[in-house]
Amino acid sequence: MIAQPRGSAKSEGHYGHEDTDHYDLIEWITQQPWSNGKVGMVGISGYAGEQWRAAAQGHPALKAIFPYDACSAYGGMFGFRDFNPGGVLHTFPYLLDVFSTVHESRDRPGELPAAEEEFWRLAMRNPDYKQYINLYNILTQKGQRTFIMYLMMTHPWEFDGTVERTEEIFKKIIGSARSTISRTSMRQRSCCLPDLPTSSGHSINTTTRLSAGMTIG
Repeated sequence: MIAQPRGSAKSEGHYGHEDTDHYDLIEWITQQPWSNGKVGMVGISGYAGEQWRAAAQGHPALKAIFPYDACSAYGGMFGFRDFNPGGVLHTFPYLLDVFSTVHESRDRPGELPAAEEEFWRLAMRNPDYKQYINLYNILTQKGQRTFIMYLMMTHPWEFDGTVERTEEIFKKIIGSARSTISRTSMRQRSCCLPDLPTSSGHSINTTTRLSAGMTIG
């Protein structure tokens, strides 16, 4: 199945507010009559990046991920280094936003929080941005649309601690994978162990492609 992210296409809500959506989506899948309770994920680019986020949430039914050419490993879905190789601003996000299905609104630009307002003013004075009117127009709208490109122009750097936080997430993913392998091995030796209970109370969303109801790995 293919899940549409919160705040995009036919999904409700606001895009970017989905820290535990993947967990709840996997939980929903496992409760369907066509599911055998084992979930795998596969995909490229953003579809691959969502797999890192799902794996970090640690649902016991997620048995395998296959992210290839993944973005979003460092710094979240719109991490600077993944979108701008070598630290050089790339306009790919401009096209990505234009063809995106993320819900966006456009109104008269309002005031930004003080710190963000200062970053915006600096970007508006940048002579390099003024050379490209299509990019400059994005700035004038203060992030109401084409927000990934807006973010890259107003915050053209990687935030402090990004690498350290990401490495901790990878450790968590690897630890969860090892735990799953260990439990599987134990069940093969003894069928008397009960399944681990799933936690509840999480929320849901993602641009994730999920292969549900099949045994993977």
